[in-house]
Formats: sequence, structure tokens, C-alpha cells
Amino acid sequence: TGGGQRADATDFETGTLTGVVSWNGSPVSGLGAETSNGPCVNIGLSSGTTAATNRSTGVYSFSNLAVGTYTPKFAIDCAYYNYSLGQGATTAVTAGNTSVANIDITATAGRVIGVITVNGVTVAYPRFPFRNQTGSGVWEYYGDSTGHFEFFLPPGTHTVPVNTSSGTFIGQLSFTVTAAQTTDLGATD
Repeated sequence: TGGGQRADATDFETGTLTGVVSWNGSPVSGLGAETSNGPCVNIGLSSGTTAATNRSTGVYSFSNLAVGTYTPKFAIDCAYYNYSLGQGATTAVTAGNTSVANIDITATAGRVIGVITVNGVTVAYPRFPFRNQTGSGVWEYYGDSTGHFEFFLPPGTHTVPVNTSSGTFIGQLSFTVTAAQTTDLGATD
């Protein structure tokens, strides 16, 4: 109709990029992955394409990616994917295949653990609001029902407020993070 011709179908070639985010040989999971928007991996597309990192296994996956090369970067909170704790190797994604790019943050992050108490009693689900690198946004790590917490942070000195589960300020923590090391703050009252 109308003298036009129908074009052949356009076939976009895609593949999958997957991997595991790890620290000191273990997946980043459990309490260390409990943040306000969840951990994720960004592949640097202009749209800020991210893939959630499984909080139990540390696995991320992008399916139906256009054929090309990608450098996956791990962010502890999806809302602030530019706050990267490490990246994997630049990896080629080929049509119909799965490419693997694991991300090891051991050299670029340290781990902080401890438990929050008030007057000797544990605080259930404490919250730890952090500012991103530009200071323009807040993301939070969460503790568990027994007050235990675990953070992965870049090396350096950090000070973070400590809030109750409802957001009431109860104090602050100051500590130094060393890459590849665990800083155990013990019970903090």
C-alpha cells in the first residue's frame, strides 16, 4: 500500500555479562550488602544502567546487552552508582554468549564490623547514613536485629552517624579503614 516496501527485520545482537563481587575471596553478601537501595553494578552507559547484586550470593547479571565491551563497576548502593568501590576487567560481550567479569574489591575496600548498644542493650536494626563522594546524597547501611553491622568502605578515616531503626540519632562512630583488612569495632555503646 502506498508504494512503500516492507523492510527486512532488524536483528540486534546481544549477549550477557555476569560475575561475582567479592572481597578477600568471599562474595560481598549478608550484612555487608544491606544498604538502603541495595548494592549494584554499573556498566557506564549514558543511561546509568545498573544491575542489582544478589544480597545472598554477590552475583550480578546483565542480559540482552548490545555486543561491545563493558567495564563493570561495583557500587554499594544503587542510588549512588558513581560511588564505586571497585571494578572488573573490561570485557567483550558477544552475540548469544555469556561473558564473565568478576569484581574483587579487596584492594579498594576494607570491612568494618561491630555491634551497636545503648546502655549495654543492643539496638535492633541500627542505621548508618553515609554521604556520597560529592556530599550530595545519603545512602545507608543497616544493622540486623541483634545490632550487628558490617560495612565495605574505601580506605581512609570515616565518621558516620548512628541512628535507631526509626531514624533517631544516638551517636556517631569514627574509624579508619584499611584495604583488605577488617576493622572490628566490637560492641559500641
